[in-house]
Amino acid sequence: MIDLCYQNNKACVFSAADWETLRKQYRIVGSFLGSTQVTPALPLVLLPEEVCLLVNKQLARIIHYPHLQDLPTEHDISEYSAIQNHLLQAEQDIYKENRKCDLEKIIDKIVEGKMKKSNATTNVKTREEILEEELNKSCEVTNETMVWPILYESVKSTQGTPTEVPLAEILQQTTPTKCAVYADLWEKGYYITPGLKFGGDFLVYSGDPAIFHAIFIIRCIEEPSSNNHTSEIVTFGRLGTSVKKRAVLASLINGSVMYITLNWLET
Repeated sequence: MIDLCYQNNKACVFSAADWETLRKQYRIVGSFLGSTQVTPALPLVLLPEEVCLLVNKQLARIIHYPHLQDLPTEHDISEYSAIQNHLLQAEQDIYKENRKCDLEKIIDKIVEGKMKKSNATTNVKTREEILEEELNKSCEVTNETMVWPILYESVKSTQGTPTEVPLAEILQQTTPTKCAVYADLWEKGYYITPGLKFGGDFLVYSGDPAIFHAIFIIRCIEEPSSNNHTSEIVTFGRLGTSVKKRAVLASLINGSVMYITLNWLET
């Protein structure tokens, strides 16, 4: 059973092992909240529809740690600063050593170039001085540029006993139609991610999104019997064609998920 940590109205995964299980075994992608400058990192936040699927299939439970909402104390801030400084110093040392190995392979050429540029052999710095100078120029690692390692510790070990969150709390963030559409697509073997950037609710992939492009843009229609403006449907269909994906309208009718694919034909 995977624990989904519910904080600030988001269901998150902090364990790398759980993230791997969700991705490889259950085709649950989620979105990374953390970042090491340019590299996504844990925690992973899940869509409400992903959470509903996992809970309904008894693959996960939603838990809440009240102490995670506590503001950091002066001791916490001091401890964090000490860890950051330790990591920064270690990274500076490692980077400088690696850079030194690279420079030593070409230092003779650098020295020769500096001597030619000065047009003299006197008052030229020694090989060791030039090496140190080059190291100092290219080995500046700061708090802003350092790469944080992915460190994590089980939340259970530090935050006491959690309380279980009812699924109804998550259902407030979505709709029965979206949950049904997501579950139906998942049962068909697809990978699903948010589709907002393409004007839909979901993007659907035939394989892992790290390897495959999306093939469908899904827009959920909550009230299929209501009048949907023609211009919106036309725009959505043209959008799908322009990004080389099938635009699909999905609705929940009498307990079954129904799909309509929009095709744009040039005349």
